[in-house]
Amino acid sequence: MTLESFAAANNVMVHPRVYSDEVGGPDKFMSQYGGKCPILGDTRSCPCPESLEEIMAPDAMDQHCIGWVIITPAYLKAIDPRGKLYSTQPPAAAPIVPDVTDEVLKQYSVGVNDVVTLFQKEEDEDAFDKLVKMAEDTECDVCREILTVTAVHIASARNMCDLPYEDACAAERNRVAAELAKVQKLFSGDAPDKKSKPKSEYREKVTEWLNSPELSAAVADAKQEYHQKIKFSMAAKLAGGKADTVDDAMALIVNEHPEWF
Repeated sequence: MTLESFAAANNVMVHPRVYSDEVGGPDKFMSQYGGKCPILGDTRSCPCPESLEEIMAPDAMDQHCIGWVIITPAYLKAIDPRGKLYSTQPPAAAPIVPDVTDEVLKQYSVGVNDVVTLFQKEEDEDAFDKLVKMAEDTECDVCREILTVTAVHIASARNMCDLPYEDACAAERNRVAAELAKVQKLFSGDAPDKKSKPKSEYREKVTEWLNSPELSAAVADAKQEYHQKIKFSMAAKLAGGKADTVDDAMALIVNEHPEWF
């Protein structure tokens, strides 16, 4: 089943970022990850039935699957309250965009450097506004897409840090800082190194938790058919900083999904 048919059949959304030039659309996304979850890898297929459980979180900011592929309209509104960053509809036809020269990219290097400085000062709102303004004003389609995606990263950090999870906030800011460094390098006229693609710290933590004996022991008293779902949910909460201990993670899941026990 394709991402789009899965979304249509279940009345959910594919994250608009999948349609960006950076990703290349659903077909390219599926090909790149081989039909596997971009976060959990071989341990889960994509799209997956587990995503329909994960997007039922009470907080709109949590209404996304673990791979940030399947989302709800409420999540999109939460990360893009002004409706300026993403269209909720996939593009009908992607025009062929010519290569962008270093000279064009360099025109935006000063503005991007300012954004990095603002983010380092934790002036996220100003950094977000500057990126949106730059995206709105540019006539370079590729630049607009890069700036828009970068603004979404800033918004993600801002929204995460509004929640009472200090560790998750710090982890998200570190992730966004790494993304900003790539964008800063790109707009300086240096091509990004596509060969070096290190695993994210979050993904490594999720995998580590999934393989831990503590999680296997923790789910023993739950209904057998939900063991895997509970392990995935616990690993996500522990890796993302929403729970500090296995017991904390289990308590959250019992509260969210009592029917699993």
